[in-house]
Amino acid sequence: LAVNFVLNYEEGAEYSIADGDGHTDASLSEVATPRVPRGDRDLGAESMFEYGSRVGFWRIHRLFRDHGLPL
Repeated sequence: LAVNFVLNYEEGAEYSIADGDGHTDASLSEVATPRVPRGDRDLGAESMFEYGSRVGFWRIHRLFRDHGLPL
């Protein structure tokens, strides 16, 4: 029996008006239709995209470290 843990970390590839792009990648969020007009910032979608790098990765990393599991 072999068990392999892999944490796929992707961050920063989404379109963002704050980064100078002409639109936001709202279609990648959990909402089927965009909540804001094209060309406006979708702060809800941006916060979901940011969560993984700001909190999610570190939470999973800490769990693996605390349990002595290689990652």
